[in-house]
Amino acid sequence: MKNFIKNYWYGEIELWKSYWLFAFIVNFILCSITNFIFIFFALPAIFPFIINIIFNLFFFVGCWRSSNKYEKINFFPIFVKTTIVISSIYQLYLYLRLIF
Repeated sequence: MKNFIKNYWYGEIELWKSYWLFAFIVNFILCSITNFIFIFFALPAIFPFIINIIFNLFFFVGCWRSSNKYEKINFFPIFVKTTIVISSIYQLYLYLRLIF
């Protein structure tokens, strides 16, 4: 498990696995579970948001680094980086909306 986390963080996982399996599916599941727990226990909305940011930061960095090492079709790394940037901007918008 420790090697997997290290390999993912440094972008040594294949891009399709890094993006579709982990940044998309696993991240969705982890964020959904986190949100459910905080809704179930009626905790303030900032807590799941902070935890989701930590999850997303890990997944985004791993995908970004993996896309830098990708040497096949040029479209896929550009697609991945674009979705990371758009998702980050959207999360920043949600965070600012939550605060103000």
